[in-house]
This record gives sequence, structure tokens and C-alpha cells, in this order.
Amino acid sequence: MREEQVAAELPQRGLGGAAADRTGNGPPFALAIVALFGFAAVAFVHRGMVFGSDQALFLDYAAALRSGGVLYVDVWDNKQPGIFWLYALANLLFGDGWHGVRVGYALWLGAAGAAVAALLRFARPRSPAWIWGPIFTVGVLSLRTDSDLPAQIEVLTGLPLATLLLLCATLPASPQRRSQRWLAAGAVAAGLALLKLVLLPVAAAIVCCALAWHWARRDLAARDLLRAAFAMGAGAALALMPVAVHFWWHGAMAEFLWTTFEYPRLAVREIQGQRPEILVAALRWLFMSTAGLLPAAMLALWSARGRWRTREGLLTLACAAWAASALGVIVLQRFSWWPYHMAMVVWPIGILAALGLSSRPAGERRLGGVATGIAAAFLMAHVAWFGAKVLRSPDWPLDAASTSALETARRVAAAANAPCRSIYAIGDYPGVVDATGLRQALPTQGVFPGAWLPAQVQRMPQQLADVRPDLVYVDPFMRERLQLAHPGFFARIDAWLADDYVHRATDAHGGNWWERRGERGGGDCVPRPRFRIPESTPRQ
Repeated sequence: MREEQVAAELPQRGLGGAAADRTGNGPPFALAIVALFGFAAVAFVHRGMVFGSDQALFLDYAAALRSGGVLYVDVWDNKQPGIFWLYALANLLFGDGWHGVRVGYALWLGAAGAAVAALLRFARPRSPAWIWGPIFTVGVLSLRTDSDLPAQIEVLTGLPLATLLLLCATLPASPQRRSQRWLAAGAVAAGLALLKLVLLPVAAAIVCCALAWHWARRDLAARDLLRAAFAMGAGAALALMPVAVHFWWHGAMAEFLWTTFEYPRLAVREIQGQRPEILVAALRWLFMSTAGLLPAAMLALWSARGRWRTREGLLTLACAAWAASALGVIVLQRFSWWPYHMAMVVWPIGILAALGLSSRPAGERRLGGVATGIAAAFLMAHVAWFGAKVLRSPDWPLDAASTSALETARRVAAAANAPCRSIYAIGDYPGVVDATGLRQALPTQGVFPGAWLPAQVQRMPQQLADVRPDLVYVDPFMRERLQLAHPGFFARIDAWLADDYVHRATDAHGGNWWERRGERGGGDCVPRPRFRIPESTPRQ
């Protein structure tokens, strides 16, 4: 069914008629203002923030890639390449270090807020839902932030998934433009897979909802569904082709394929699952981040009954599928149940809440008033909570312990005899390696060895003994994690440190700094090794 026919049906469906359809995705100026305010809010909240351990690794890898390193060869991590390339791009465009990443992150979330607003204008053009949407998503995630949350993959998913839904929701009249729309949707889905392969089911759930909605409205015939699927496949292939060429050109195709497809299979089989209490803590974080929005989100689901073929119905169905599939994906990652993963569930709940507050049927105004009051109180409580943190610590979110740990890192690095300019960190919560200005001595870095295969952990002490970094840093959190998962690991590490290194400092996080003895080996510098795929991985 052509877009003009859809517009003619809108008055009967309670969506405002053709006039509303003309303004459904605009005006662009309003969305630009939303993006600008979103950027300003995120930039303010994250000013000076030292990111957590994952982001410290992403930043260090981005620096390695910008200096000519090849991912999965010169540096290795179990994640897909998208997040490392995004950090490298942010540093290229906006400056080195944390500053550039913070600017890029603020721009990304500003654009995500505009995409959320566009979705709500599409569903209910004449309502204020498009204003509430960015507040309930970008605003809530900013108020709930801590060092582990910003610029994480799960937070970044809001922009590609909202864009994907926008692309699938509307059908241009021209068959050529429809094909271009599906082609772009496939490319966006492929981009999401480059951030994290396990997110593909979330993208698939959104696309399937949109296609089923169009088919139920008879916008698409069966042959049109096949054409859409073919076009999306072509778009994904076009987006992934440069990636394949990149790794083939650099001789890293085997490592890329092993990391993308073989590693996950081995990890599920061999890595010890996360403790259930971590999942409980993650679910608690999600509840605390969305509790005041849940009544409005439930109202959106209730209000959409009987109107599933309207645009509001599509947005409601797609966001419900988005939230359910995201939760499923998180639970399936049994060795990675951290609270920040739940950030990708905040996006659809926030959109539903905005929709619920603006779509109250006549007989349910009291429910709508209650939901509005709860959402307003929820936001005010979080604004007060955030304000209290800022007042309590003028340097927030750069907490005192992280500030002190970074100062210790700089002091130790400045005083050390470091002829090879090399370091190895087993753990790096406050980003101390970046503060030293030294290079990592091994391609596989020690920020989260809990996600390594047993064979990778077992070979690391010998690798360290071979390269002999100038400085070694061990944080207590990673020591505790590795002691539990691999009891003999630190016995080997501690013996090696005691024999060849001198303890220099303990920082505010309880992390210990070790310097290589000057009389042993002098200035001999071993070339940085490349990553090797484990030849065999023993069963546990």
C-alpha cells in the first residue's frame, strides 16, 4: 500500500490524518535542537570522567590502531572491531585520549536522542511524546552514569537500533526508494553486528516486527517481503565487504574469523559462567533506572490494544520486542552479566514511557495522570541524586580514588627506569596505563582476563617472562577474579615478580606497581609479539 493510501487511513486510526503524516518525521530543525541539547547534557555530565576498565582497553587499542597496529594481531580482544574503530575515529576527529572519546560519545547520544524523537513524531505527530522520549532515554542514562557506563557498546546501541526502526517503519511510494531503504537497513544491522555480534537478534526482532506490521496492513505482499530480505542482505554484504578486505589485506583474516566465530563457541564451553548475584545486581540496576517509567510504559502497551496496525502500534510492538530480545541476549551471555549491559533495555522502555504519557484514551485519564506523576517524581529524584553527587565532590565524576590512582601511575612512570617504554597491566580500572604514556607489552591485554580461554590464561605468565615489561601493574579486583577462576595463575605471576621485579607503589585502588630490576637485562628490549591463536584449549 502506497504512503498516500496510508495517510488517507490515518483519521480512522486516530493518528491525525494527512497533515500529521506530512510532519511525522519533522521538522528537521526541532530534531536538530533535540540533538544539540542531548549533546550538551551528555558533555556536561561526563566532563572529566575517567572511564572504567573496558573503556580504558578500548582507548588503548584505539591508540595502537592509529599508530599502525592491526586488530587481532598486534592487539587482541574478544569483541568485534566496531567499538575499537569508533574510539580511534573519535580520537582522530576530536583529539587524543579521554577528551576525544567524551566529545564523540556526547555527539552520538545527541544523535540518538534525535532518532528517538523522530520515532515518536512518526508514531504520534501531534503529541509532545517526541520531547519526553530523549529525556527518558538519553537523560536517564546520563543521570544514572558512573565510570562503567559511558561509551560502552550497550549504551551506544540506541542510535543504530532507533535508526533501523525508522528505516523499516516507513515505505516510500517509489519501489526504487523502498529498495534503498531496505539496503540501508541491512547496512545498519551489519554495523550493529560489528559492534557486537550477539546483538543481531535484537536487530532481527525489530526488523521482523516491522515487516509483520507492513504485511498485516497489506503494505507488502509476499514477494515484497522477499525483495526486502534480499535488499537487506545486499546492504549487509556491502557494509561488511570493506571489513573483510581490511583484514585480508593485513593478513589477519584467520585471527578475525577465529575471534568472531570460533572463540564464542569455545568460550561458552570452557569459561566459567558468571555468578548469579551479578545478574541479580544487573537486574536491580535496570529496575532502579526505569522503575518510575514502567507505569507509563505499561500504559503504552495497554493503550495500543486493538490498534496494532497503526503507527503507534508498530512502535509499541517494536519496542516490546526490542526490550525482550535485549534481555534475552544479556541472559544468554552467561559469563558477562554486568549492570551496564542493561543500558540497552533502557532505550525501549524510555520510548514506551514517552508514548504512554501521550496516548491516554479518554477512559484512562486517571491512570495517565498517575503515570505522569510517577515519571515526574522519578526524574526529580534522579536529578536531586545527581546534584548531590556533584555538590559532594566538586570534581565529580572524577572521584578522589581514581584521581589519586592516576597520579600514582604518572609518578611511578616518571621515576621508573623504563628503557623499553613497555608496561603490562593485569586490570586497569581507572585507566592508569593511559596515564603512563607507555605501550602495552603483549597484544592480549589484562583488563579482563575473565573472558579469556583457559589456554590463553595459562600461557600468559610465560609470555610476560619472555618480554619482561619495564612496569607491571596488578589491581586487586582482577587478582580476586583470576584467583577464583585460575587458582594457580597468580602463584606463577607472584614468583616471577619476586624474582625479577621491585615493588614501587600501592595506589588508592589497592593496585600494585612493580618495576623491572635494572641490573637484570639492562636495556634489552624484546620486540612486541603478535597474537597467536591457541593451538589447543583443554577442557575444564
